[in-house]
This record gives sequence, C-alpha cells and structure tokens, in this order.
Amino acid sequence: MLENAVRAGPNDPIALLALAENLLATHQDEAIKKRVAALLTQVIDVAPASKAAERAEEILRTLAYDKFRQTGSQNPQAVEYCLQALKTFQGMTPQEVAGVAMEAAALGQSGLDVNNPNKTYQLRAVPGNYTGLQVVCFMYVALEQVAPGQDIGFDLKAEFEEALSLFKSGNH
Repeated sequence: MLENAVRAGPNDPIALLALAENLLATHQDEAIKKRVAALLTQVIDVAPASKAAERAEEILRTLAYDKFRQTGSQNPQAVEYCLQALKTFQGMTPQEVAGVAMEAAALGQSGLDVNNPNKTYQLRAVPGNYTGLQVVCFMYVALEQVAPGQDIGFDLKAEFEEALSLFKSGNH
C-alpha cells in the first residue's frame, strides 16, 4: 500500500517517510538501507523545514551513527580526528573555537556523510578539506571546550576522552 501511495504521490513527504520507516522496520539489509536513505533525502528535498523532514534527518543521523559504530566500541579514525582538533584548537581563543563549532554545526544542518571518506567539506575557520567525520569531530571537540556536555546527536565521548588522554600525555 505504501509503495502505491508513493507512486500516486511521488512528492508526498508523508507517504515517502511512511514507506522509508516501514522498510527500515521490516528489512535490515544494505540495499534496503540505501533505498531508505534515498527516500529520506527525497522527503527533505520536497518538504524542507517540515516535521517530516526533521524526522527524516533524525533517521538519517541514526543510520549514519549505526554504520559508524560497526567498527566496535571505539572508532580509531574518530580518535585521530579528535586529537587533530585538540591540536588545532591549542592556539585559538575560546571565541575562535566557538566559531568553529558554529560553522561545523551549520554544515551539519545540511547533512554530513560521516561514512564516506571521499566526500569532503570546507571550514572557513580552519582552512582545508575535511571528511564528514572530521567535521563532526571538530564540532564535538570545540563544544567540549566551550560548552561541555552538549549533545550534538552523535556520541563521540569515548573517542574524545581517548584523544584527550593522548593529548595530555604528549603521546601524539
């Protein structure tokens, strides 16, 4: 029925979201997850700033986080990126660090592909090209420095604590 509803209304965000949620609840293979991601992206495209788009973004974040955590309890790449952020922020003022956090958060609003090392993003406050995971790590570390305990919707606590330990010990 949901497939028919999407065929009848291919730009109906509610039908698209309902189909995506149903597929996710009833199937767990990678092909279905890719289709679900495409449907959710379509919801965001056809109805930006709607409740349906907010829900689609939440599900996409969950899917990205689940794939990120497939590596185990701690992601070594994220530890390295958090350590890189700590080193970068070492000579910055709290206002400059807060600026990095705000810029990274703004980038995150349009969605960051944390599982694709080939897609890069740019930050004006910290010139260079960064993967989605690097941007998320920059944001997490920056917020830990200027507003500790903020929930960014992506748990990097273990990676941050490991990086902080390495940074403080000088073993970097």
